[in-house]
Amino acid sequence: MRTFVIALFSALAAIAQTDTGAILGVVTDRSGAVVPGASVKIVEESTNSRTELQTNGSGFYSAPALRPGRYQVTVMKEGFRLQRSQPFDLRVQERAEIDFQLELGPTSSEITVLARAPLLESETSSLGQVIEEKDITDLPLNGRNFIQLAILGAGTLPSTRAAERDSFISNGARSVQNSYLLDGVDNRNRIMGFDKSSAQIVQPVIDAIQEFKVQTSTFSAEFGQAAGGVVNVTMKSGTNSLHGSLFEFLRNSDLDATPYFQPAGGKPAFIQNQFGATIGGKIIKDRTFFFGSWQSSREVNAAPQIGSVPTVTSAEGIFSGTITNPSTHAPFPNNTIPMSQWDRVATALMPLFPQARLPGTVRNFFYNPKERISSDEYSIRVDHHISAKDYMFARISEGFGENHLPTTLPNPANQQGFIDLTARQIIFSETHTLPPDKVNEFRLGFVYSFNNEDVLGPRLFDQYGISALDSPQIRRLPVFAITGLSSLGTTGPGTIPIAATGSGNFPSRKSGKIWQLLDNFSWVRDRHTIKFGADLQRVTMFVYATNAARPTFNFNGTYTGSGLGDFLLGYINSTATSELQTDTIQQHVYNGYLQDDWKATNTLTLNFGLRYELPTPFVEEHDRESNFVLDSGPCYLHLITVAQRGLCGLPRALTRTDYNNFAPRLGLAWQATAKTVVRSGFGVFYGRDEDLGIQRRLPNNPPFIISSAFAGDQTNPAFFLQNGFPPNALNLAGGGIPNVNNFPFNFPTPYVIQWNMNVERELPGSLLAQVGYTGAEAKKLPGVIAENQPFPGTGNVNARRPYQGYANIQSYNPYINSTYNALLAKLERRFTKGMTLLASYTYGHSIDGGGNQNDSNDPGPQNARDLAAQKGSSNFDLRHRFVFSGLYQVPSPHSSAFLSALARNWQLSGIFSAQTGQPFTVTSSTDPTGTNTTARPNRVREGSLPPDQRDPTHWFDTTAFVAPICPCFGNSGRNILRAPGLVNADLGLSRDFVFHERFRLHFRCEAFNLANHPNFGLPAMAIGSPGVGIIGSVVTPERQIQFAMKLHF
Repeated sequence: MRTFVIALFSALAAIAQTDTGAILGVVTDRSGAVVPGASVKIVEESTNSRTELQTNGSGFYSAPALRPGRYQVTVMKEGFRLQRSQPFDLRVQERAEIDFQLELGPTSSEITVLARAPLLESETSSLGQVIEEKDITDLPLNGRNFIQLAILGAGTLPSTRAAERDSFISNGARSVQNSYLLDGVDNRNRIMGFDKSSAQIVQPVIDAIQEFKVQTSTFSAEFGQAAGGVVNVTMKSGTNSLHGSLFEFLRNSDLDATPYFQPAGGKPAFIQNQFGATIGGKIIKDRTFFFGSWQSSREVNAAPQIGSVPTVTSAEGIFSGTITNPSTHAPFPNNTIPMSQWDRVATALMPLFPQARLPGTVRNFFYNPKERISSDEYSIRVDHHISAKDYMFARISEGFGENHLPTTLPNPANQQGFIDLTARQIIFSETHTLPPDKVNEFRLGFVYSFNNEDVLGPRLFDQYGISALDSPQIRRLPVFAITGLSSLGTTGPGTIPIAATGSGNFPSRKSGKIWQLLDNFSWVRDRHTIKFGADLQRVTMFVYATNAARPTFNFNGTYTGSGLGDFLLGYINSTATSELQTDTIQQHVYNGYLQDDWKATNTLTLNFGLRYELPTPFVEEHDRESNFVLDSGPCYLHLITVAQRGLCGLPRALTRTDYNNFAPRLGLAWQATAKTVVRSGFGVFYGRDEDLGIQRRLPNNPPFIISSAFAGDQTNPAFFLQNGFPPNALNLAGGGIPNVNNFPFNFPTPYVIQWNMNVERELPGSLLAQVGYTGAEAKKLPGVIAENQPFPGTGNVNARRPYQGYANIQSYNPYINSTYNALLAKLERRFTKGMTLLASYTYGHSIDGGGNQNDSNDPGPQNARDLAAQKGSSNFDLRHRFVFSGLYQVPSPHSSAFLSALARNWQLSGIFSAQTGQPFTVTSSTDPTGTNTTARPNRVREGSLPPDQRDPTHWFDTTAFVAPICPCFGNSGRNILRAPGLVNADLGLSRDFVFHERFRLHFRCEAFNLANHPNFGLPAMAIGSPGVGIIGSVVTPERQIQFAMKLHF
């Protein structure tokens, strides 16, 4: 079967994830009899491009693969009067049904009928939301990122993933399972697991986007590699008229409010400039067009940092509470650790901490570093109509960026890093029409992403007496994570308001390349619109990474009762070290589909689809990978390299390909009345390889990459800081205990089963109402299991591991399932008579057995042998979410010329959102189990506080949770408490000044978080740590004002 499947897809080498729409309909006479052989001409107004076809024997016509735009349809048949529709807008992925009823008479006489693109979707069962050009360019967007508009529709939620921009949740699916298409080509950042930055590779300038659609449930078989949502973006092309714009968006701190957690001393300085231009027009009239866009951003932002540093007394070893001497297990006299007993390395490092500037023992340090972000993007597109039968376009888009990331503490306590970014997409497309009823679309795409992270300055390990891997590439310091204090050393970024990202794992260089060969074939036969295609992709990812070569030393208070006390004495609770990693991994993806949209009757459309997906496992280009085997058989508990794979019957990838990925799709759309449509759908949707961090992939295994973990128990530390790592830490032959990674031999592709039913109703005033139910059940979602977690107890940690001779065994395992059920409702008005609105409401609940590795509020399983205890509300679960967005062009008053001129061309725009809080898990600051896990306490009461008793200084009842008195796991569950909800309003006011028939000056003022309402983040969750239950951050910034000016021509 494997040979047959690969041969089949290599021959087809195609895909159908198109960014187009379709116009279809039935032509009848006055008696209702169908009219075969009628000539149908479809014209796009801006380019005068024409599509000509004839109705078939059933009077049916269908024109697929049409670019979104403004169209007019003309129908002509000998013996009947010519009929012409009114112009209408065709949107991306829309199937606009335009029916005609011809009247007898001479062809020379013409009738303009009221046929228009209906508001109702009567041809498909797919759920989604189209965001049109005017909404994209005119709604207030902080940062001008179009993906913020993806969560305007029902069924979509903000993502909770840490260090990732422009992602969202779609109907209970993980954000990493979304698909992003740009002009029909995959734009998903496949190296996101390595850099955790943008979910997309190319960030298109919003002024270059024609429109986009977010598909959230039961989409057709054309779309795949998406167990979540699909974002389908169509870029603008040129027209017969020369048009373009120059723009500048300006923000600074002068008009902004003071941040909620900003201590006294004034507002932080902030300057943002986003400027650019667009231009488009004809090269050859009616045939060849061009469109280009460019945008640059320069942002210098004061990124206020609030951290925790030692107090004046604790910095001298004098504590306010009891401090235990781990050597005698008795308290230190006067709660003071004599400096004579301090660890030599800790003594040298303590002066790096700045002095406290605020009262208290936590959140007692504040400073205002600068976050500097610069980016430049451009895009050039050329469209050419070769003939009436052939159309082609090509586009190149590139982006470059540089980020300088502030840290929680200033230098020399922390050292600031930087990131260089490059993104590129190149696409070529050709569409060929085979009269009278066939269309073929071919596309070739290439995407590239590069990310470089590093820190400037010399290596300081030897200067402070720190013993670790001797590598000159690891500059500056290790990381010292001290419970109750901000980390010391070369850390990742602190609070970063512009949402620049970085792992802090300096140095690292990562790049990804994807080649795509795309094709799509459509065939209209009788009342069937049949489409089929396939997909061939080659994915290559390169990584050079530090891993644990820059170690993190953890001090959690296990030995003295204070994290700082452990640090002063040099008692390390846990740490790890490794070699640097360099590898190149590759993957091939083969997908194919068949879709039949059958207009069974004039009021009933049935959608049938079948998709097959074949993503092969990643292989390392030079076979530098191995797999620690946990599957039963002759290789059990052996570390198998590629050269040894024959012993286990494995392929080169050391894990087998899943050939069972058949995905049926079924749906119906029934037009119950002229203004009511009932739709329902069911489908299976396969995902893709998730963003597993490089440390857990198979190339990061011995003998190619050696990494070792060290953990102490309740009495003995892993080792003393001044002693450093043992000499054999990375020498397996010398007794080193390695970390290893495992992939099961049979690793299934994750998938989700979706179903929905909804009713659409067209209301007066061009309004569309929709209400419905959607459900989903995800299977085989991957997660990481610590297979070699020690058994709870005391004494040596490694002696309590089930698999002796190894430290951590991280198994990437498909053990997580999830369910989602939701009520969805929306009220929509497309832009008509100066107004557009979209109101969406989602009432849903998502439950799963574990989160994604990069969710900001997921500590992971505490007990690897009781994964059922992970079941709970999903990390991103929001029970209620309401969003309203709209534009309103203020009508000019019918009064004096002066007042009319003063009040002319004003527009209001806004987005209002309200949602309940996300869940979080209460943890323990120390590990009573002795297993080196993120432990949970026992829950003795509810834990939630009544609304009138909670505030940011005391969000939940911390006394409801206590540490177990034995070396055992606590009974507190996952995601049992809720963070605060969110209420936010953004408002824009703009005016156009028309001073020539070809020139229009647009001035805009926008206020983000208009009410300056603080939307609080997660509280400190670790019981026993200073500040537990206190919220110290917000998830939306303070009120910010932005001015913009655009010159349109």
